[in-house]
Amino acid sequence: MAYRQEYEATGWDLEWGLEEDSMLLIGVYEHGLGSWDKVIADAKLNLSEKVFPAEGEGKPRPEHLQTRAEYLLKNLPKLMTKSPTKTPKKKERRERKKKKEEPVEDD
Repeated sequence: MAYRQEYEATGWDLEWGLEEDSMLLIGVYEHGLGSWDKVIADAKLNLSEKVFPAEGEGKPRPEHLQTRAEYLLKNLPKLMTKSPTKTPKKKERRERKKKKEEPVEDD
């Protein structure tokens, strides 16, 4: 999946990028949208140190994860189709067939 700068989380107090977004979506798949306590507690997702407590200060908190997950799910088709890292394939040039020249007859 290509990751474009326009999809990065902005305004959060911790660094959050492609890895965290990927883990967030896996957590939503495994635990369900809105089950933020389970997603944060899941050790294999490694998000526990990336999320502030619900009653604490700073971003992201669980309510921010909800918004982020909804945004990513909504834009997933765009994320999957646009790839800034892929270079377009060059079309192979086919050689033209040369016309056969008819021999000129001398009269």
